[in-house]
Amino acid sequence: MTILEKIYKNNKQKALDDILELYKKKGYGVINYIYFANLIKCGILSGKNIDTNYFKSLKECDFLLPDGIALKMYYEKYFKLKLHNLNGTDFGEFLISSLKPKDINLILYGAKEEVIEKTIIYLKDKYNLDVFYAQNGYSDFDFEKLKNLDKDKINIFLLGLGTPKQEKWALGHIEYLKKYKLLTFSQGGTFDFWAGEEKRAPKIIQDLKLEWMFRFILNPRKNFYKVVNSFYVFYYLYFKK
Repeated sequence: MTILEKIYKNNKQKALDDILELYKKKGYGVINYIYFANLIKCGILSGKNIDTNYFKSLKECDFLLPDGIALKMYYEKYFKLKLHNLNGTDFGEFLISSLKPKDINLILYGAKEEVIEKTIIYLKDKYNLDVFYAQNGYSDFDFEKLKNLDKDKINIFLLGLGTPKQEKWALGHIEYLKKYKLLTFSQGGTFDFWAGEEKRAPKIIQDLKLEWMFRFILNPRKNFYKVVNSFYVFYYLYFKK
C-alpha cells in the first residue's frame, strides 16, 4: 500500500471509533496527519530527495488522517474520492471533547514551556480535564514520569514537536509507546491554538476553505513554505499528465 492509498477515507466519528477499537485490541497506536505541502516538501510525490525516516513513519503508523483542502483537491482528481478534512487542530479538539475526563490519561510533549502551561489551563477550563504529565519540546522526554499511569484508562499522548520531527520521533520511540500503552497523535501546532498563541479563522472563513490564507496573513514567516508547497497542487491538477 502506498502512502496515498493509506490515507484514511471516512469521517471524523468513524475515524475516532476505528482508532479506539485499534487501541482496545493492540494496546497502543500511532496516528499521523498528512497535508499536501509535506508530500511536496519531503519528496513523496516526486520520488526525489525523499526524507526516508519521515516516509517510513507514515508507512508504519496505524492511521494517516488527511489534512487540508489541497490534499482533498489532489485526491479527488487522482483517486476520484472525496476526503474528509481531518486536520489536527479540529480532530484534536474532537478527540478530547468526545471522551470523558475520568476515562483518559492525557500526556503532552512539545512546544515552549509557556505554551504548555497555557494549554494545561485551557484543557482544564474547557473540558475539566487534568493533564497527567506535560513536558516542553526542548528536552528529551522523561518516560519515567509515566510509570504510574492508570492501566485501565486510555493513555492519550499528544506530540507538538512539528512535522516531520514528531512523526520521526514517534517512530524512533515505538518501543516506549508500546511499553506505556500510549495512543499517540502527531498534533503539530495544536498546542499553540489551545494556548491562544495562534488564532483560528472566523467560522465564515473556515467554511470558505480560506483558513490557510488567514493563517498566512497573521504569520507569513511561519507559514510561507507550507503555503508555497501547497500551491503545487495546481500543477498536479492542471498541468501534470
